[in-house]
Amino acid sequence: NKGQQWHEMAIVKLSDGATVDDVLAMLQSEAEPAGPPPFEDVAFWSPNSPGETGYVTWDLPAGEYTVLCFLPDLAGDMSAHAAHGMVATLIVTE
Repeated sequence: NKGQQWHEMAIVKLSDGATVDDVLAMLQSEAEPAGPPPFEDVAFWSPNSPGETGYVTWDLPAGEYTVLCFLPDLAGDMSAHAAHGMVATLIVTE
């Protein structure tokens, strides 16, 4: 973690037809969810403090995944880091 805040790594599989924008809308909503989240949890790496390095190995099935940080921006608007662009696509091949 080369940043100044804590970060985590959540790997999720988006539900059919769902987008990252759907996930962000869910995170930013204060309303009670109307149904299940637009994703399925796949793997999670616990929060790392600033300057901390961590290593993990996962054996994920081939497919497309979304990687995000759900922790809030403590130095800003308190929205999830994912809302500030901390999102990536991970493609696992055979």
